[in-house]
Amino acid sequence: MSRMKRFLTSDPPDPFEPRVTGWIWRLVETYRAILVLMILVSLAGCSVVGIVPAVPVEGISTGPGQDIPADESGRYKYLEQSNTQTHQAGTVESVIEYGENSVLGVHYPVFGKEAIDSVTREFVEDIISGFMSEVEDFTAEHADLRAELNVDYETWLVEDRLVSIKFIILVNMPGYAHPEVTVETFVYDLETVQPVFLEDILVEGSLPKLAQLARDDLASNPDYAGYVDLDLFTTGTEPVYDNYRRFLLTQDHFTLLFQKYQVFPGAVGTPSVAIPYGRMEGIIDLPGPDSQAPQDPPNAMDYPRREPPPDIDGNCGPGSAGGHGIGEEAVRQIDPDKPMVALTFDDGPLSSTTGSILDTLKEHDSVATFFVIGNRAHHNAELLKRMVSEGHEIGNHSFNHKRLTTLSPEELQYQIERTQIAVKTVTGVEPLIMRPTYGSYNNQLEQNAGMPMIMWSVDTRDWESRDVESIIQQVMDHVQDGDIILMHDIYVPTAEAVKAVVPELISRGFQLVTVSELLAAKGISLEAGKVYRNGGNLQY
Repeated sequence: MSRMKRFLTSDPPDPFEPRVTGWIWRLVETYRAILVLMILVSLAGCSVVGIVPAVPVEGISTGPGQDIPADESGRYKYLEQSNTQTHQAGTVESVIEYGENSVLGVHYPVFGKEAIDSVTREFVEDIISGFMSEVEDFTAEHADLRAELNVDYETWLVEDRLVSIKFIILVNMPGYAHPEVTVETFVYDLETVQPVFLEDILVEGSLPKLAQLARDDLASNPDYAGYVDLDLFTTGTEPVYDNYRRFLLTQDHFTLLFQKYQVFPGAVGTPSVAIPYGRMEGIIDLPGPDSQAPQDPPNAMDYPRREPPPDIDGNCGPGSAGGHGIGEEAVRQIDPDKPMVALTFDDGPLSSTTGSILDTLKEHDSVATFFVIGNRAHHNAELLKRMVSEGHEIGNHSFNHKRLTTLSPEELQYQIERTQIAVKTVTGVEPLIMRPTYGSYNNQLEQNAGMPMIMWSVDTRDWESRDVESIIQQVMDHVQDGDIILMHDIYVPTAEAVKAVVPELISRGFQLVTVSELLAAKGISLEAGKVYRNGGNLQY
């Protein structure tokens, strides 16, 4: 951080938080400023440059990503404050950074409820980390041509209980024709301190009705009239949960948001539909005053150790490798005398790519194993639930992709157990296998993993090539019976390659099974702390 200036900002409490007035408030604010400065001083290599208040910029609109030059001090005022209008709940916190080649202004709400605030901070940290990785090799030709990340938000509060958060995420790089803009939403019940997903409030069997309402409203908007006959509109509004997982609850409307390119061409931006609650009768059922808060999840450090999955007998259904699945249980037959392979996917889930991979696997009645990052679980909950309901296996790939061999025992346990909790909270299924990050392990990890560690025997190197044909060739040129194949479900070329790999493997006579199914069918019993590379090779 020696080349980066960092500012931390915070707004006064909102109307729903207790207020402190007069000299006490000034004292609290002074103490807060001193505390933040002390924290900043303690950060090695960082320059303390002060606390930046939310300053309005007179005479201009302050929307994100505008081509506004820096002021005399090199600062962008629009970047240093939240510029949205609706903040009905929570207190704004901001991270402002100025570097030689990039700038960022990230604003997010906190509610004083750790279960909610921790998820929000992890979400924000994930965005910042991804942006910094993207610009790592970028060099700005001029200070006003730096890469930019701008994250802003809005909040709505319904009946002092249901809070909805909308994040607007903008990335702009020199050379982009237009800034990349995405939206994400979170909804929480402040009484139960639990997330609210579409499945939680949607009346059973009413997803097609919701989809039809959305289609009708989009089609009736004159701004979209020229696009509703496109295949993009048809597929983007199909009655599947992933199309409708971004929603908001406001005082008068149930609002659906769609990503850029999801339903219309990119020129349309990120469309939304606000449906009055009067039209939602029989479609959604919001939590009432009698809803009870669930028991607190177990502390990560006290979380019980897992037992390895039991041997299979050839009859496999959803969630068979990690407990009982969600929804109806279908039975698949595995023939141990026929060749089989296990496709595995790391680092997801990611809505733009994992869903496509699941579609391909479902089309060909096949399954795979997904080694997930724990901090992606909450805002990709529908994908994880779908994995379980369709018979896939979920494995643990750490909470935020730290190199596990460099961590203390306490940090290591946090990475593993926090992911266990995140996945189980969303799906009801606890992972029973793990994959070490970077494929790196040592004695400490073997002794403390508490699960079998799964490596691979075929590496597609999709992270390196990002090329569809290369990925296909790596699989088809090397695959053998019992192989565990490594891919990553965060790359578009990988998702496209899977569309060819899956049917080709099947045509060659391979059964596509989960890792646990593969090893059990080969007569290999899984043990915690042991390393497994394929159906015939066990390395201790």
